[in-house]
Amino acid sequence: MSTNVNFTSKQRRAIEWLANPGNDRQPKTQRLLAAEIGVRIETITRWKRKPEFMDAVLARSRELLKSDLPEIYRSLADEAKAGSHKHQKLAFELSGEYVERKEVEVSVPVTIVEVARGE
Repeated sequence: MSTNVNFTSKQRRAIEWLANPGNDRQPKTQRLLAAEIGVRIETITRWKRKPEFMDAVLARSRELLKSDLPEIYRSLADEAKAGSHKHQKLAFELSGEYVERKEVEVSVPVTIVEVARGE
């Protein structure tokens, strides 16, 4: 969570709630969350308009994702081993084993005078 902003305990609870995927949230709706923490739903909506609040939500979401990365990588590896080409490509990209290369053809117009001068 952001260290530059002091959030109230109610805001911290809303940040935690918003940082989780919808199907993992308890309570299930923002209206029920507002009732749980003792604020009006409009208050949470107002908090969500503040960049520092949403920065904290995003930071917490990233923290939660990091804790799931080992499981995500394992799933990726399992799909790649099972023969999924898109998962194999992604695994190689993430490990630095694959870098997409693109050929670019460049043509530069040269005049006869430039060729004669050796330019």
